Amino acid sequence: MPRKSRCSIISSFVHVMVQGINKESIFVEDKSKKKYLNFLFKNLKDYEINTIAFCVMGNHTHCLFNFNNIVDVSNLMHNTNTAYAKWYNNEKGRVGYVFRDRFKIEEIKDLHHLYSCIKYIHNNPVKAGIVDAPGDYQYSSFMDYRKHCGIYNSKLLEVLGLSETDLDKIVLNVQENSSDDFYECNSQYKISRFIEEKGLDSISNIRDLMSKKEIINFLKDSCKMNNTEISKVLNVSRRTVQRTLKLK
Repeated sequence: MPRKSRCSIISSFVHVMVQGINKESIFVEDKSKKKYLNFLFKNLKDYEINTIAFCVMGNHTHCLFNFNNIVDVSNLMHNTNTAYAKWYNNEKGRVGYVFRDRFKIEEIKDLHHLYSCIKYIHNNPVKAGIVDAPGDYQYSSFMDYRKHCGIYNSKLLEVLGLSETDLDKIVLNVQENSSDDFYECNSQYKISRFIEEKGLDSISNIRDLMSKKEIINFLKDSCKMNNTEISKVLNVSRRTVQRTLKLK
């Protein structure tokens, strides 16, 4: 499946994800996390990009940006990742690639998606079982929001179009589990994440998957789809779905 051109993104917000090659933990040490953030914020000074949220985990990072020109985001990530890769290889006495492929970009569709993305990023360490609460994790922007410092400034409020009270209510209430939370209940998002995690080109790559029943069970159990909906997503007959589910 052809990659989506960066220039085709019309939203002014993007969620950028970076992962270590072979899912290796390239940020496992505190100094590694600090170094990556240092490179990121140093390079940010060269672009008209507003950082809305960030989190550096053990083997991947999340950043949510507001931008005027998507090319600036590409250049920012290229320069940041290149600088970190050189530092990391020198630090570890290794050679070769540090990051898995290029960075991933998710276009933010609407305000609900935007607010959910901020909370999703801040909640990463909690879901990974690293900390009990977002505020206990040092390498995310959550405490910037709580303490009104760092990336939290008048420009952030202007970009998001919210007052301090409204923004705090939305972002700091990370434990709120609404039934329509984008990252928990959006089936298309779950499908996209499944494709990425399995290293596939698209969901149409079905022959290998169908033999394992993995994709069908995922759509049924995690995305709560019935057989008719699954058949439409996979572009196969409903009977094929039923027959596959009966395979041992």
